[in-house]
Amino acid sequence: MREVGMSVRGRISPLRDERGISAVFLAVTIPLALRLGSQFMPPLYEGSSLYMPTSLPGIGITQATQLLQEQDRIIRNFPEVDSVFGVV
Repeated sequence: MREVGMSVRGRISPLRDERGISAVFLAVTIPLALRLGSQFMPPLYEGSSLYMPTSLPGIGITQATQLLQEQDRIIRNFPEVDSVFGVV
């Protein structure tokens, strides 16, 4: 019976350490998550449209940039469009 008590005591201590480490990581992560903002989704107002182009996986960054610039150029030619914002 004494061996069981020793093994339980030996396992509780690391469990407390893991909980403490998890609490620290959680405390650090929450402020970072709040600072993310809307980087991935621009603000959309009345009359705004969002177009999210996709490409094949494995496309090179230079080719993706060229495709995005060409799409931006085409969209910008419409008189109703005020601004175009594209990110690779």
